[in-house]
Amino acid sequence: MNENQKKEIYFEYQLLTQHVQQMQQTLEQISQEMLALRILKNNLIELKGNKGETFIPLGHGVFVKGNLNDSYNVFMNVGSDICIEKTNEEAQKIIETQVNEVVKVIENLDEEIGKSAEKLQELEEKLR
Repeated sequence: MNENQKKEIYFEYQLLTQHVQQMQQTLEQISQEMLALRILKNNLIELKGNKGETFIPLGHGVFVKGNLNDSYNVFMNVGSDICIEKTNEEAQKIIETQVNEVVKVIENLDEEIGKSAEKLQELEEKLR
């Protein structure tokens, strides 16, 4: 193998390493999203049937006291700041569908990372 071929392989190795790192970061972000969806679903399950005084989050750890009158219906943002009313059960099903979609994305990313890792090993061997 001549010097130019080694440089090309090394360049490919560097690009692939960066791509794997980006995929790993994306995987971490998507995993966090899945965790948030699962927490949301559990919160909906726990919410059902509850009434009375509760804390309503405003953001960044700030809450106000409020009264929960209806825990069987929720409002879901469907985009462009448009919210629609759904039953608690409908919301749980929608969130479960989202979780399943995220799981598929995670599986695909894991597979792609694995293939890229194999390719990196092949490139390493060529550089030796």
